Amino acid sequence: MKQVLEISLPSYPPIKIVYQDFLKVEPEERYDIAIGNPPYVRWRNIPREWREEFRKSSYWKAVMNGLADLTYVFIYHSVNMLREGGELIFITPIFWMKTIHGVRLRDYMIKDGSLELVVNFNEMKIFKEASSTIVIFKYVNNEAHHRPRY
Repeated sequence: MKQVLEISLPSYPPIKIVYQDFLKVEPEERYDIAIGNPPYVRWRNIPREWREEFRKSSYWKAVMNGLADLTYVFIYHSVNMLREGGELIFITPIFWMKTIHGVRLRDYMIKDGSLELVVNFNEMKIFKEASSTIVIFKYVNNEAHHRPRY
C-alpha cells in the first residue's frame, strides 16, 4: 500500500517569506539553502528584453549564450548566493548537465562546489505537460569566499 505524507504549514511560518522577482535580487544576498523548480524556457522563447539583458550584462554573460535556456540563469544566480556550505536543490531538465552550451555553467559550479547528489529519472514522465529527462540535484558550495564574477 502506497503511503502518502501530508504536511501542513502553519498560517504564519516561522521564517520570513519575501515575494519578489528572483532575477532582480542582488547577487550579494546570501542563503543557506535554495530549493526550487526553475522555469525551463528555450532561448528563443525568453522575452526579448531579458535576452538583451543577458547579452549585455557581464554578470549574466558568464553562463548565458544564444543556446542556453532560462534554467541556466536560475542555477547560476542561486549558486552565487549560497553561503559557504550552502546547498542548492533543484529539479530541472538534464540538458545543462550534458550539452555543449552548458559547459560554462558546469565549469563555474565545480570551481567552488560540488554535486553531492544527482537523481536521474531518465524518460520517466515526471511533469504532466512536459516530456524531458528530469534530474534532481544537490549542489554544495565549498568555497569560503564564493563571490560572483562580473
